[in-house]
Amino acid sequence: MKVLDFFKKSKKYNFIKNNDLEDWWNNNFSERERKKIISESAYLLQNNSKKTAARTLYLLAGNVITKFYNQNPEVVIRILNKAAELSDEPMELFEIYSQLIKLYSDRENEDDKNKEQIIKLCQKQIALSEDVLKILKSKDHEAQKSSYPAHIGYQKLALIRFREGNNEKAVHLLKKAKNENWKGNWDQNLAEFNSNGE
Repeated sequence: MKVLDFFKKSKKYNFIKNNDLEDWWNNNFSERERKKIISESAYLLQNNSKKTAARTLYLLAGNVITKFYNQNPEVVIRILNKAAELSDEPMELFEIYSQLIKLYSDRENEDDKNKEQIIKLCQKQIALSEDVLKILKSKDHEAQKSSYPAHIGYQKLALIRFREGNNEKAVHLLKKAKNENWKGNWDQNLAEFNSNGE
């Protein structure tokens, strides 16, 4: 099924075309994958909402996860990678990186390249921390410090560094995450890392 076939029949809004994603769509997904995504997510692809293209792709990826992720997790990763490429909003990127880190972590032992990708994603998410914290501290968020989200980038990179034998770096990452008030069991992790590093 060509990217436009479905939309020509329905004569509804075409998210893929309107966001100049036709080449990406046709070159990165098989016909079977495109049909499956469309069949399960037509309401997202036809809805001319005020959401950014990156946000719509993020929602699309979430829908694919719930519908047929176990059949082909690579599909979700491709969608999220495109969402990250299109986004320039710190909070949006933070969420996208969290999901990508989780997905690549599920496949960490399948390929050395997955570990390299996880490290890059963690570093990117950590680099966003300052901007995200500014947003969280603004407006109504100031009174909700206890509700800061989990920071998977800090958690995962600290674990990777610990497994590599770099306990000093791992502890540094955990302390930084704790000091920035990200949700997590930082004290427990620090105690475990310190006891295992002795």
